[in-house]
Amino acid sequence: MKYLFLVMIVSTSAFSQSLRSNLVEISNDLNFEISKKGKCLHTRNQLTSIQLNDLFRTQVRNSVSYLRGKDVTAYWNCIYVKRNFKRDNKSFFITPGQLDSRFSRLSTDQEVVVKGKIKYVGLVNKKYHYDLSYSEGVVTAKVRVHFKYAKRINKQLAKQVMEDKFLEAEKVWNKKSPKGFRFKFDVVDNPSKSHFSVKLKTTRTRGPYDTRWSLIWSGTTIAHELGHMMGLDDEYDQITGSTMSNITPLVISRRNREGMDRHERRYYGYLQAMRCDKKSLMCNSSSGKLRKWHFYTIFKRFFQQNGGN
Repeated sequence: MKYLFLVMIVSTSAFSQSLRSNLVEISNDLNFEISKKGKCLHTRNQLTSIQLNDLFRTQVRNSVSYLRGKDVTAYWNCIYVKRNFKRDNKSFFITPGQLDSRFSRLSTDQEVVVKGKIKYVGLVNKKYHYDLSYSEGVVTAKVRVHFKYAKRINKQLAKQVMEDKFLEAEKVWNKKSPKGFRFKFDVVDNPSKSHFSVKLKTTRTRGPYDTRWSLIWSGTTIAHELGHMMGLDDEYDQITGSTMSNITPLVISRRNREGMDRHERRYYGYLQAMRCDKKSLMCNSSSGKLRKWHFYTIFKRFFQQNGGN
């Protein structure tokens, strides 16, 4: 048992060292800042402090005061790229350049089924499942969802509403997708033909993404949930973001509260509790945007499923 424990430590250490060097190699292509030793340059608390300062002119720590007013996206990206690699049970490394090169060498239409698990919220293994197809120089990520309708829902009308919102979600993903990469999302009637089968409610719900959805969600929120189905984790702090966003405004310092109305205090508390890049879709499901590393993570699995070939 002792020897097994030592082997596990050595294996974990080797993986961490390999991950660090790999992240440094792809950092420029995927727009994230990382040290030569593979460490992110700033913590989530530091970046949240800067985000709040830029919005509300609140106090920030001296250690990050030089970031005031600057775009800190690359610092946020480092934290989430690193975390997604660690939480994916089928973590697979390939540089963006190698990825493009391999796709360019494909000469016949191909389709692969992508399956894996990600340690959702860092605690629970949740599956991701989708298809990747290659045809005539275009790679398409496809997700098919089956809905189990709650009682008293007009199924035909609800399906039409969700189909329209799936089209909105497609636009979110396709608007910024790299050239030659597309997304296709479909509502299907047959659960055996779906990647996920979830219950559809008419009231608000926090999910999770593979269990319950709401008919009143926006197309952007659905784009966020589909991101989970393609193996992207939430970027916000799931514990404080879920339980403290309404409490946090009460602990804002008196100096920082000056000049804020109640709506600003609530938004301040929300951001303080979430501790994530509010401009990213996997942090902000109402208006966030997609990042280069989101696309990279989803499409690199085409070759991961083929054993890296």
